[in-house]
Amino acid sequence: MKPSRVMLIDDDDDSREAYELFLRSVGYAPISAQSGDEAQRLIAVAPPDLILLDVFLRGGTSGLNLLAKLRSERVTREIPVILLTGADPCEPAIAQAPADLCLQKPILPRELAVHIARLLSRPTEGVQPRMSAPDPNRADTSSP
Repeated sequence: MKPSRVMLIDDDDDSREAYELFLRSVGYAPISAQSGDEAQRLIAVAPPDLILLDVFLRGGTSGLNLLAKLRSERVTREIPVILLTGADPCEPAIAQAPADLCLQKPILPRELAVHIARLLSRPTEGVQPRMSAPDPNRADTSSP
C-alpha cells in the first residue's frame, strides 16, 4: 500500500523540515511548499491526500486565501485540510475558515499524527497518545 501523501505548506524552513521528518517517520509521504503559489502548482500536478496549511504565509497567497480557493475547486474541495496557526484559533477569521481542523502551534507530534490519521480514516495504531482509553464504539473482531 502506498503511503498517503501529506502536503505541508509553511514558509518557515525549519518548521517544514521538522514536519517532513516527522511525517516520514510515521509512514506518510510528505510534499512541501513554502508558499501558497508553489502549493497551487504542486496540487495541480498531483493533489495530495491531506494538507497541513500554515495560516500566515509571507508574500503571495495567504493560508486563508489558499484554503478558500481549494474549497472552491472541484478537484480539491474534498481534500482534508488542517490549519496550523501560532495565533488564537478562536480568532474569527480562523475559526470561520472552512478547514477540517485548526491546531495551535506548537503541536505535539503524537497529537498531529492522530488527527491526520483520523482525517485520512487510517488506523492510528502506533501513533495514538499513551494512556488512551479503548474505544467503546469499536467492535471486537477477534471472535468468530
